[in-house]
Amino acid sequence: MQFLQILKLVLQLLPLILDGVKAVEAATNASGNGSAKLELVKGLLTSTVDVGDDIDKKQYGAAVEKAISLAVTFYNTIGVFKK
Repeated sequence: MQFLQILKLVLQLLPLILDGVKAVEAATNASGNGSAKLELVKGLLTSTVDVGDDIDKKQYGAAVEKAISLAVTFYNTIGVFKK
């Protein structure tokens, strides 16, 4: 059941994840440093979103990290981020 709660939360956060990824990329204006950019977006989303006591914070963090990675891959594939 917790999987569904985390999935629902990540899907609700998807617009923030997409905007966060684009904002960090625009602010750094440089390729590379992907792990630092990932940690910044992940840190913002995991520290500011109260998931309550029903959701495991490590599983939530892992799901957010995966969603961020997928967003970056998506933007790379469609050409939003130039390498």
